[in-house]
Amino acid sequence: MYMEEFASYVQNVASKHNSRLININEKINSMQSLALIKNEKRNNLKIGLYFLISHNYKIVLKRNAKGNRKYQIVTEDKKLLCLRSTVHENDKKLKALFNGDHYKVTPAALFRLSIALSLTFEDAYDWYLAWGYDLSSDAYQCEEFAKLLRKYCIKSGHSLEVSDVHERLYQADLYSQIHHLGALYPRDRNKK
Repeated sequence: MYMEEFASYVQNVASKHNSRLININEKINSMQSLALIKNEKRNNLKIGLYFLISHNYKIVLKRNAKGNRKYQIVTEDKKLLCLRSTVHENDKKLKALFNGDHYKVTPAALFRLSIALSLTFEDAYDWYLAWGYDLSSDAYQCEEFAKLLRKYCIKSGHSLEVSDVHERLYQADLYSQIHHLGALYPRDRNKK
């Protein structure tokens, strides 16, 4: 029975995806604090940057030698995000998430950042989908990450302390290892 209820829940979240994206774009177009990403065409970047800015992370826009837009998280905020998510600050996945570099962004990296940013399941679902991971599909990896996100994402309006983020990542990592999803928490920190 639980699996049927869970599948129904995920399908309900999926059915409201477009309306949430419209809401996000309306906020981006109307709020001065989000003006930096107003003209961003890459939806996967726009959503990630929206979540960062919405959670009070400071972002700056730079242009590389070719004139392409490059976003950077202000150093202090990047260190905080890396501390919370356990993603190393020089990790190529982190650069790809916010610059669209040609690196594969894994579901595990998205999971860690979703928990670190205290995203709701709905927000995490939208971010995963923007990166090509449909959590409503019946693909094993997508189903398992949907279960983890449902269990460890927060309710709207709450924010997690760093210790709570790490505890959630540690617990999710135990599940992840059993279900062959890859590491969700660094091995050196897994020794409790």
